[in-house]
Amino acid sequence: MLMLRAGIGLVAACAMLALVAWTGWLKTESLSEQVEEKLGIFRFLLEIYGVRDILLAYPAESTAILFGFIIGGTVPAAARDWLHERFLASFNDEVLAPVAERLRPDREDGPDISFVDLAWRPGTSPKRVAAWKTLMGWCQGQLAPDRQQRLSQAVLVGRTGAGKSRMAYELARHLARRDMLGGARPKATRSWRLGVYLRHALPGLRRRADDPWDAGLLLPGPGDADFTQFCERLKGWRPRRPTILLLDDPPPERLEEAGWLGQCWKALGAGRAFAHPVCLLVINQSVPPETGLTYEPATDSWQRGGKPADPPPVSLPAQQAFSEQETLEIAFASGHALGDLQTERTIRAQLYKVTEGNPLLIQLAIEWLRDGKPVERITAEALSDARAARILVAFEQRGVREDSQRAALALATLVGGASRERVEAGIARIWANATKLPEPAQLRACFPADPLQPGNDWRLPAIRPEIIGDVFIERVLAAMGPRHAIRLVEAACTVDAAAMLRGMRRTLRDPGSAMGQAMAAFDPDSVEEWLDPVEFALAWADVAIICQPDDTPTTAATRKASMEQALRAVERLDDEQKRAFCDGLTRLCDIPAERRAERQLRVPAAIRLMNHAANSMAGALPPGLWLTFFERTMFCELSDPGDLDGMARSAALLRTSRDIDRFAAALWDWFDGLRGKLAPVWGALFNADQDRPATDQEKTLRAARAARYATLASLSDPKQAHEAANLAMALAASTAPDAAILRELAMAHRYEADCWSRLPNGEGADRARQAADVTAALARQLPDDAALRQEEVLARSCEAVAWSIVPGGTASARAHEIAHEAAATAARFPADILLQQAAARTLQHEALAWCLVDRGGQSLRSRQATEAALAIARRFPGDRIMAMATAHAFYCASFAAANVPEGAQAAQAREAAEAAMACVLGVFDHGRSMRHAVAARANEAEAWSKIPHGIGADQARRSAAEAVAIARSFPDNINIQQSAVLARSHEAFAWNQVPQGAQANRSQAAADAAVALASRFPDEVEIQMEAATARRYEAYAWMCVPHGATALKVRKAADAVRDLAQPALHIPKAVHDMAEARFYEAYAWAEVPLGREAPRCAEAVKLTTDITSRHPDDIEMQRTAISAWSFATQAWVQVAGDSAAALAREAAQAGLDIARRFPTDIPIGKRAAEIRQWLARLDSPPTLERPRPPAPHSWPIAGSTYSWKPAPRSPGPPENP
Repeated sequence: MLMLRAGIGLVAACAMLALVAWTGWLKTESLSEQVEEKLGIFRFLLEIYGVRDILLAYPAESTAILFGFIIGGTVPAAARDWLHERFLASFNDEVLAPVAERLRPDREDGPDISFVDLAWRPGTSPKRVAAWKTLMGWCQGQLAPDRQQRLSQAVLVGRTGAGKSRMAYELARHLARRDMLGGARPKATRSWRLGVYLRHALPGLRRRADDPWDAGLLLPGPGDADFTQFCERLKGWRPRRPTILLLDDPPPERLEEAGWLGQCWKALGAGRAFAHPVCLLVINQSVPPETGLTYEPATDSWQRGGKPADPPPVSLPAQQAFSEQETLEIAFASGHALGDLQTERTIRAQLYKVTEGNPLLIQLAIEWLRDGKPVERITAEALSDARAARILVAFEQRGVREDSQRAALALATLVGGASRERVEAGIARIWANATKLPEPAQLRACFPADPLQPGNDWRLPAIRPEIIGDVFIERVLAAMGPRHAIRLVEAACTVDAAAMLRGMRRTLRDPGSAMGQAMAAFDPDSVEEWLDPVEFALAWADVAIICQPDDTPTTAATRKASMEQALRAVERLDDEQKRAFCDGLTRLCDIPAERRAERQLRVPAAIRLMNHAANSMAGALPPGLWLTFFERTMFCELSDPGDLDGMARSAALLRTSRDIDRFAAALWDWFDGLRGKLAPVWGALFNADQDRPATDQEKTLRAARAARYATLASLSDPKQAHEAANLAMALAASTAPDAAILRELAMAHRYEADCWSRLPNGEGADRARQAADVTAALARQLPDDAALRQEEVLARSCEAVAWSIVPGGTASARAHEIAHEAAATAARFPADILLQQAAARTLQHEALAWCLVDRGGQSLRSRQATEAALAIARRFPGDRIMAMATAHAFYCASFAAANVPEGAQAAQAREAAEAAMACVLGVFDHGRSMRHAVAARANEAEAWSKIPHGIGADQARRSAAEAVAIARSFPDNINIQQSAVLARSHEAFAWNQVPQGAQANRSQAAADAAVALASRFPDEVEIQMEAATARRYEAYAWMCVPHGATALKVRKAADAVRDLAQPALHIPKAVHDMAEARFYEAYAWAEVPLGREAPRCAEAVKLTTDITSRHPDDIEMQRTAISAWSFATQAWVQVAGDSAAALAREAAQAGLDIARRFPTDIPIGKRAAEIRQWLARLDSPPTLERPRPPAPHSWPIAGSTYSWKPAPRSPGPPENP
């Protein structure tokens, strides 16, 4: 306060001096009297020794100073505060923690554990750039002079490791202008600082957009007992300038206390009006409920208080890996990667292979090089182990040295962080006399950025990221021994079973690890005393059915292991516990919209667990529980629902027609495409219906319904379905049909049409039309009945499906007629959403029919049908059925555009792909609609890849990247992942079109990405085949490099094709890929000058012909074989000597033998002519220039209809929806 008054006095003195000098108050004449007069009641001060002499000698200056200090001491407190905040305030570090540098565990430790801090890079991801711009726009928007609300809030969300905290810290540093004010030698000049100060202090000057803000972290200080006490201090804080406050990973609201966010917001709001904008940025994995933000699926928007949120939550995608070039730039810019020539070469060759662009591993590798460790020993495991060892050193320096203390940290890491009380209880089960847990002061030094929740029950944080935490756990367990390791697993299970099992699933990938061995020896009976068996089973269910991006299993084997553990946990339950488990499983499937990005539901796994529990019970689950489960797991693609006896027992409990119909309708939507397997359930519904007393009319209705159920049960057999539908007509013939009976009959015939439409290649189209005609005739008896009309349109839709899949799109005109008839019928009921859905589906099938016309010949008609479906869907925003229909229609339009030769409609394919994505945004259906959006992106990539000479390669790369980005949110959806692999395969093809293999390395990178995606599904043959095709495209790219300079890389790619295609040798495409890849290798060796690699060429030819010889009648295989023999002839002709000449003639003879078997095939004839030319030159003089066969990139051969160039494989005809 003394400094404050002195400062105000100084300001007042300066002002008084200027005033006195300007007005000339004090005249030289009668100076003493004037001074006494001006001082008034303060004239007694003149009696102090020396004061009068000083005043008379310097009258103006002395009076100004005297009055200044008098004013400084007597000015009111409110005015003092205003003057202080306006002119003299400094950063309030008593309340806010400054964001001056990144917080790291080693920031105060010695150089023996110092860390390398990489320069921050925002990255090139459009979503990350958009997130940065959104946050900057939010902050800068608060500076608008007309803005009334000075306190605002935003939320930055993203999964662990996405870089949320780093982006928030860098945003704060950017606003605070740490580039000018930070560091030991700030760049800011005195004039720059003065300008900033004057623009802040003087009201007449306008602030600049780049003037510095204040930035602070909201964290309890050392003197705060808990966060509530910190918030009490926060209530007295006022901003001195625009301020951004960061609240990182705030603990949520609990029963006994409010969450950190709620307390902060209350403390900041507190009825105060700030003089400067205050922006509170919350960093979290999900949107905290205390923000008041709610998600509206219908409009795909976030709202606060019934109004659109401004800004909405900013979502940050996963941290993308650096490219190879960026990795090397970062390494060499650090100064630690420099050395002798051989070392630098090794770094360039190995660094990216080891780190794969992972930012953390790059940092660890640079630290490894800085410490002088051998470059040759760098591995991902060694780097992680080194970091974990240094963390242990940091703990030791802070006094954390006992095994029990390390075990406590390992336990907290296993469960993702836990309270002191729970960790103490867990450690007590391992050590009877455990050492006291680390103190908060020790933890704060080691975890400076983690909230510890100071108080009696403070929190032990987890060691992050997971890759380091897992290695830390391994080191601790190895030191503890197997017995203590098993006890640690048991303790973690009692603390938080679901979190422990999820964290352990990462380490279970390596059965030989200490954690893997401990988990294998873990006995659930050992924790029954502390853990409810239902909760334990639900914990395993959480691991098996919920996919979090942070810990997605990488292999099908891991997913299978998790499911087996969950099934075993269910088997240990009794009937009452199984009912409780099924109820908990249903709740587990209810994932709020705001959490779906971080918790994806594996619906097939959930259905399998639910059926397993229900089937193994003696009784039956309540039907209402099944209906709730249906609602939460609907709209999923299932390959097999499994045994449904438990569901049938529940269906038998139904007693009213309304409940029976609700159950049947839910089943119809739930098991779309598998309805024929529901025979036991339909039978149970029939029996439940028949058990009730009824009138004659009701008995007829029951008979018709029974026939309809029989039709449903026969969906896998069209003939049985036809008989059941005719039976329904016969049963109803004895009674005058009313609306209810007509609807049952119409549904039976609609289901029959559905059965016929499922036959391949449109073989049941005529029978589907007959069934649809019967349905239409029934509907015409009550033309104004919307439900009957809906059945008519749905039956026509099934007929359209049958016509749409006739090969070559030859029945597209009939599908067009049906679609427009259906649209006209639906137009009479514009508000009936079910009818409009049926009409949209019919138009979707028309788009499918047009897109199958060869070479995209009717792409415009396909797009027109799609636009008609979209026009209907726009009237019903947020409807799932509409979204699926329009998304599939746009996928068909993109398929048609992609099939146009030479990528002539690539731009239209992009428009269709973007429209497909727009259709499904905000619609949550477990990926069933999103797969159309991803497949459309793959079609777009194919269209760009067809543009000659690789001109569209960069666009294909962009399309593939977008497909992969979408697929990342659905890691277990096979269809979506296959489309992502296919998109990368098209990208590889696009790069191999660049002449002379100039972009072969980029084709290889795309193939690498395709194989990496496919590696998670080793048992999915189709996905492995797509990866093999991508490798074949890579082989072609390397083959095109002149003079066989990269023949070894062609061989490597061909070997990879062989390995990937090996499980699919029963599929012709896989065999073709293997043969063509070897044929590329033969060409590459043949191109080496002077035949220096003729033996290797001959070896590749032999491998090629070993494959093609198994298919002697396959014309394409034999074309590949004769081309390979032509290359072998070319290679041996260039080698001097009789033995080489003999080998050349032998190769030529083998090729000519093929030509004799196919005398009319033009491409084979051309190759035979080339072989004869080589034979004719065998005895030519050395100086005679020998003709060379055309290079592969100049094919196809003139006059032939067969292209030797590897064409991109389309995803095949769009599936029958």
